[in-house]
Amino acid sequence: MLERAIMIYLALATVATAAIFPLPPRTTSPMPREHRPPTEPPTPATPDELLTSLIAANLPENSMEQLSPDSEDECDQCTAIDDTLWAEVAGVIAIPPAGSGAASADEDDAAADLVGHDPLTRPAPGPSRADQLADLAAELAGLPYQWGGISPGTGFDCSGLVYYVHRQFGVTLNRDAAAQFANGRSVSRGELQPGDIVFFADTYARGISHDGIYLGGGRFVHAVQPGSGVRVTSMGDGYWSPKFVGARRVFD
Repeated sequence: MLERAIMIYLALATVATAAIFPLPPRTTSPMPREHRPPTEPPTPATPDELLTSLIAANLPENSMEQLSPDSEDECDQCTAIDDTLWAEVAGVIAIPPAGSGAASADEDDAAADLVGHDPLTRPAPGPSRADQLADLAAELAGLPYQWGGISPGTGFDCSGLVYYVHRQFGVTLNRDAAAQFANGRSVSRGELQPGDIVFFADTYARGISHDGIYLGGGRFVHAVQPGSGVRVTSMGDGYWSPKFVGARRVFD
């Protein structure tokens, strides 16, 4: 009975003491980051902390003390920061993210250089040697006829004209018309192309006795006879058409 009375007394005394002298509230400030258990995930850095770290990495030693929030003059803090640092920060911010579609000046120049350069486009082929040969032969029209002549300086006979033109392209033919009929390969009248040698028979002598160079469009150039010189004539001419006996092609 006595023990029960003592317990009741102590309980009443504790309640009275707490009412008269209340305990101070217990603070629950977080532990410093460096003293937290290793299993606790680190607190994410705030944007201000990231910017402060970037500035500290580029400032001289002990200069961060000038940037303390307790500094009396904030303008002094501004002058302590190198202008080039902010230029670098601005440059980093200005860089477009990957995939944004923004192109550098070099990329723009490279794209400009490619304009008009289609890789599938090929230059038009130049004239063939046969076409060039026909063009040269046509330029000789108007020169005089010279029996046995093989030079523009003296004039040409029919086979001399054919012989000279082919020599300008590195080909040496036989010298007279009948012998030249053995050069190159045979082509029919319907297959004629510029540069082909056309042959005629029974002109001033029996058999193959005359030749010239086909120019295309149904025309050929030849050294006709004294007084006529080198001329361009139609393959349908009433005199020459019936005497046509064949053609030979040296250049394909």
